[in-house]
Amino acid sequence: MKKRLIALLLATAILLSTVPAAAADSSLALQSMQSGRCGSAAAWTLNLDTGTLRILGFGAMDDFESYKTEVPWYAYRNSIQTVAVGIGITSIGVSAFRDCTNLTRVSLSNTVKRIESCAFMGCTSLKEIVLPNSVTWLGG
Repeated sequence: MKKRLIALLLATAILLSTVPAAAADSSLALQSMQSGRCGSAAAWTLNLDTGTLRILGFGAMDDFESYKTEVPWYAYRNSIQTVAVGIGITSIGVSAFRDCTNLTRVSLSNTVKRIESCAFMGCTSLKEIVLPNSVTWLGG
């Protein structure tokens, strides 16, 4: 009886000691993901571990005329390496990815029709973007 009670207590202690570690791992995972809105029906997620920024939802992205204060991921711009614009997004906003100096790859869905002005200005590591046939407007 004593051995069973001791074994049960030890098993409980071991189990409880792993809970804070699991919670800490979960907290770190949350810190490496950032997200928010970037249009009336558009949202963004940024995985800081991979440098991948995803734009999801429907319709146009917002325009960011005052990009340093309006672009929601501007503080993370040097961490962004890849941008993936999902099906349903129709327009890339003004200055959306401006000054993302480590951006090397952009994937645009075939629902994108417009790329507004300065969308990729200052993206000095970006050498090429393959535009889908759906794009009918490139801003100046």
